[in-house]
Amino acid sequence: MPVASSPTKTPGAGRYSLRPFGQQGDADLVFQWRNDPVTRDASFDTAEKSRTDMERSLETWCREDPLPPHLLDYENTPVAFVRISRPRKDSLASASSVEISIHVAPDARRRCGHAKAALQLADDAIQRAGHNQIVALVKEENAISRRLFEGRGYRRTGEVEIPGSEDVSVLVYLCDFA
Repeated sequence: MPVASSPTKTPGAGRYSLRPFGQQGDADLVFQWRNDPVTRDASFDTAEKSRTDMERSLETWCREDPLPPHLLDYENTPVAFVRISRPRKDSLASASSVEISIHVAPDARRRCGHAKAALQLADDAIQRAGHNQIVALVKEENAISRRLFEGRGYRRTGEVEIPGSEDVSVLVYLCDFA
């Protein structure tokens, strides 16, 4: 079920909106962003994805995730992909929680607070959809993502192993809604 999100202003930046994935060209953008070397390095599965595999994943996510995938637009230009999924069984999350992942477009990184805006709008949409907890799994060496979640008030609650993730250390961050 798509969650309508109204545009928001972030101090010092332009207008942001979080919209459901599915406009013409969205799949191509997400495919390009996912295969960017920096994005792959921050992912648990660092292998490059084929277009067919990515399309299959997107179809599954649209059909099975608690909320559909979304894109963050900044002044009507897509700058980030947000996925809100069921938490992994080994993530230490409650049954009513969801897992969030954010991928910022390579040419939009480190500008205007795009990741912060994506997380803020996604947190709001998740809460409106009735979920009481969000889990974020972050590679320990991903300092940018750790700072993003910690800065938004997520608390580090542990560490888990992700099968097939090349024995990397994965930190668990939780955000609870009162």
